Amino acid sequence: MSTHIRHDLDELHTSLLTGKLPRNLSWSDTVDLIGRIGQVEPHGSDEFVFTVGTQRAFFKHPHTHELGVEEVARLRKFLRDAGPERVSDHASQPCRMVVVIDHHVAHVYQDFNGKVPESEHRVRPYDPFGFHHHLIHKKEAHYQGERVPEDKTFYEEVAKDLLPANEIVLIGHGTGKSSAVEHFAEYLKKNHHDIARHVIATETVDLSALTEQEIEAIAKRHMIVVVELHLYFVRESKRELFMPILTAGKTAPDFSLHVTPDQKLSLSELRGKPVVIAFYPADWSPVCGDELSVFNEILPELLKYKAELVAISVDVAWCHDAFAKHKHLHFPLLSDFEPKGETARAYGAYRETDGVCERALFVLDKNGVITWSYCSPVAVSPGADGILNALEALPKLGS
Repeated sequence: MSTHIRHDLDELHTSLLTGKLPRNLSWSDTVDLIGRIGQVEPHGSDEFVFTVGTQRAFFKHPHTHELGVEEVARLRKFLRDAGPERVSDHASQPCRMVVVIDHHVAHVYQDFNGKVPESEHRVRPYDPFGFHHHLIHKKEAHYQGERVPEDKTFYEEVAKDLLPANEIVLIGHGTGKSSAVEHFAEYLKKNHHDIARHVIATETVDLSALTEQEIEAIAKRHMIVVVELHLYFVRESKRELFMPILTAGKTAPDFSLHVTPDQKLSLSELRGKPVVIAFYPADWSPVCGDELSVFNEILPELLKYKAELVAISVDVAWCHDAFAKHKHLHFPLLSDFEPKGETARAYGAYRETDGVCERALFVLDKNGVITWSYCSPVAVSPGADGILNALEALPKLGS
């Protein structure tokens, strides 16, 4: 193998492990790479077995000469699981992407090396006839005056850019059926669930009145949080003050906490049905308010799974009562006030340096066993997709 080819495969391997996912990844390059670091064996007419280290996976020869976006993402996971990874300076840092999208163009921004981005990548809709406002012109009558959807290749190109992201912010133009950001978010949910679950926020703005510099400023504003979080994590990890939260398979510790100043609720009282426990830092903080409002909105979904939701912080019961009334919350807020943080500590969800709970989620089955847990950065709302996915995976309860 020539030095040039080996260098190209090294770059491809590094890109798949730690960088931006390659576009137009050919099947032949994929086979060459796996053959160099592992083994490729045919299995049937169009399927192959990839073996690298202790990992083994089946990949089908694509209908075209290039791998689809989902297969490229699966290849990345396979290589990362195989290890040892070539870890770049970026690997341990949070990767946030911001998409500013209208019906003409998507501006995709990414944080580089823990810094606010200085550049962008643009993706434009497929528009061979220059209609712009009417990208699928021949179908316009079918939509009876509603905004005509773009060709899906536009959204697919943007989706490819978002594969490396673990946090995604969508910013778009318009409202309702004319909202580009809502069209794109819906497309991700239907076609790229693994990408959609990383969407942490959406924002609607009037992009038509903004200059290029103002659009970039909006994107950078959403990047500041991830930069601050990265610096915080580096500082905290050096002090080794994080405790891991309880993971799936462990029995959830029982507790009995004040739900009102004169009433308590115990976890054991909820036995026999799934339970969602949401630890959060504090009442009245902006992120916590948004997070709990999202949970409030999904209560009908939780009802379908016969699941109970409780939220826990170290605030006193009187504070919880006022906060719940202000936010119109319809699930119990429990006070882990005295002994302060005792329950949170039992779950590994207490921040000793700050004296508050982590932003941590737990899903319990009907027997009180943890089936899923997640600890989010304190400045980022985790959303509800992880909860709903975990509940969906539970055995169905009888009617």
